[in-house]
Amino acid sequence: MDTLNDNVVEAANKVAEELQARVFIYHGDIDHAGYSRLIQAMQPSASHKRYPNSILYLTTNGGHAQHAYQIARLLQNTSEKFYLCVTSICKSAGTLIALGASEIFMTPVSELGPLDVQLAQRDEIGKRRSGMVVRTALEGLAEETFKIFEQVMLKITVGSGQSISFDVASGIAAKVAVGVMTPVYEQINPEALGNDLRDLSIATAYGNRLASVGKNANEETVRRLASNPNGRH
Repeated sequence: MDTLNDNVVEAANKVAEELQARVFIYHGDIDHAGYSRLIQAMQPSASHKRYPNSILYLTTNGGHAQHAYQIARLLQNTSEKFYLCVTSICKSAGTLIALGASEIFMTPVSELGPLDVQLAQRDEIGKRRSGMVVRTALEGLAEETFKIFEQVMLKITVGSGQSISFDVASGIAAKVAVGVMTPVYEQINPEALGNDLRDLSIATAYGNRLASVGKNANEETVRRLASNPNGRH
């Protein structure tokens, strides 16, 4: 969350007064520091168990699923209604926060990205990578494997003038595809793959929990957000 100029603060205060709402403006990565600063911003009203409304203006490229879930749950638990205003880009973990909102307001240039949460790089200190990289890579490998199989089978069938049966041609094509792609698949670490898919499952579970309260999405919508890395919503 960045320091805001006086005009933005004044506008936020007007909205807060008119709607009897707390207004928060969050611009940056979804991380522990941002979550902590949001808690600090709520301290003056700590004596109130719940506010009628909370409004979060959010611009983010994403971040960690755990902190996104904590931010959304904090706003849900301390508000009768939690409104999200997407001012421009709201991706990855930002989309997870959006699933917890009672209502979402967007401008013509607003963009919600897929539920592409960031995972800690296990081999690099302080680095993160996309949670969808593994899934996208596997889908790409599967597609490439099928292309090799299809091309070899068609060449055998057509080149032989169809004198070679489909069963024989497909068997040869399968062996060729396996031989070509096996060294590639052997580079995949099963443990890392399992961990990454588990982390994506956790993010999906977070999304379903938040959406069950916010009621702006169903489980199918959450599934699509988590399985479509190229989606723009």
